Amino acid sequence: MDNQVRGTGWRGENKGKSCAYAQCAALHRIIIQVEEIQESVTASGIVMVKEVTDKENLASMFARVLAIGSEAWADKSMDACDVGDKILIGRYVGTRIQKTDDVDVRVISDLDILGIVEYSA
Repeated sequence: MDNQVRGTGWRGENKGKSCAYAQCAALHRIIIQVEEIQESVTASGIVMVKEVTDKENLASMFARVLAIGSEAWADKSMDACDVGDKILIGRYVGTRIQKTDDVDVRVISDLDILGIVEYSA
């Protein structure tokens, strides 16, 4: 990850654009793809199955931004994130629009983002 910092008043250029799951995000909504944790291995080599890692991550989870509505952060001086950024959200935030074995896509409010983990290139 590049240690870049977006400046004060930064505005993303990808608002109102479509993604594979919707024509565009409406108003202040954001479409995200949740990054599921499959399995993890401890330092001692113990494999922790998905059910265990899910219980450990009940408070929050990571997601990738797919689309941003044109009115997101309109009342703020800058945008919080852009398409492609990896974000941190609450575990039960948003409305699922697609859930399969591989993909969990949700629509969330612009204020549901807890933090930015990684900026897109």
